[in-house]
Amino acid sequence: IRGIINLLLQDINKRIEGKEIALKMTDAAMDFITDSAYDPAYGARPLKRYLQKNVETLLAQKILADEVTVGDVLTLDVSDNQLVITNESNLHRQVFDKKIT
Repeated sequence: IRGIINLLLQDINKRIEGKEIALKMTDAAMDFITDSAYDPAYGARPLKRYLQKNVETLLAQKILADEVTVGDVLTLDVSDNQLVITNESNLHRQVFDKKIT
């Protein structure tokens, strides 16, 4: 199951590489997706639909909100029993900007 999720994540990364951003996933997010979406009766289809509906939507929201810049690496994780995407690059930039001023 993890292998399938990794392949689906690679597919997402291929589609966003033109924006020069990348998405990585924590083990907690991997487990959360497996528990939420995997159904042995249907194989990988529910996993793909789940990622499209939840992960790609979160990613699109970040991009549309202009919270992502070229070169950012985003992390998919779980917080309060839901998937979240954090932009560690942005956090580092904010700390750096605060030190400059």
